[in-house]
Amino acid sequence: EKIQGYMDGKGYSLNYTATVIGIIQRASGKTIEYRKPHEESENIYLTEHELLHIYGIELPDYLDRVRNRFIIGAFTGLRFSDSAKITHDSIRQGLLFDKNKKTGENVVVPCHWIVTQIMEAHPEGLPPSISNQKSNVYLKVIGERAGITAPIQIHQTVKGSLTTTTYRKCDLITTHT
Repeated sequence: EKIQGYMDGKGYSLNYTATVIGIIQRASGKTIEYRKPHEESENIYLTEHELLHIYGIELPDYLDRVRNRFIIGAFTGLRFSDSAKITHDSIRQGLLFDKNKKTGENVVVPCHWIVTQIMEAHPEGLPPSISNQKSNVYLKVIGERAGITAPIQIHQTVKGSLTTTTYRKCDLITTHT
């Protein structure tokens, strides 16, 4: 309860507080009687129209490489860690083959025309992927340049109270979008 109160006082969200308490519990090796609070995260999505618009805008190289990996992830449903390792060898006869990094499962996904087009535009292979964190920073810039700025309201518990905050949609785009 003391940790919970401290975290609430600092303004951390309910889910972040629960994660920190879980880490402390595992690190201490002790079982703490604690019922982990949880609230559903509100995630945004991009429409196909928005994704196509992002795909079609002119960007400098450093943003283009992030945009391409993001679009590949969006049109294959692969996680960042899996879309970051896609190569020409991953695609055969219009299908994308991948061994899922998180689960170890083999995955076969039909290649959307955009994925094929991106791969064909890079016959030497896609530039190496940058970190997830840096990609998330750049995705917000890409979203803004694409004009994806509609206001979005997010509801979450902060300091023990339910709050509503309005963001521009571009500021909520991440590799998980």
